[in-house]
Amino acid sequence: TSATPPSYSHLQLKRIVKAQAQLRRHLAGQKLVKMIKQNKHRTKLIYELVETEKTYVSNLSVILNLYYKQLEFNTSVSPNPYLTPEDISTIFLNVQQIYNCHSSLL
Repeated sequence: TSATPPSYSHLQLKRIVKAQAQLRRHLAGQKLVKMIKQNKHRTKLIYELVETEKTYVSNLSVILNLYYKQLEFNTSVSPNPYLTPEDISTIFLNVQQIYNCHSSLL
């Protein structure tokens, strides 16, 4: 036996189409809310990353200006420097390049 499809009146079909449209809008709204939440989370993470990078660059600047350059100056003018140029190079290996690289990201 084959089942015959139910027969709907024009009014019933209109109601079904309207219900389907409402369901689609509801589901689209839920998806939009989820995307907005994900975007807020992503934005917060990016902000934290940028702020962390700013702090890191600021700290590198302190290292360069307060310690590295002062020690280099001391080595060049003092008869008894705190550290040898080799020690300074070892301690502060690539610090200027690291600073340049990270500050260019900001």
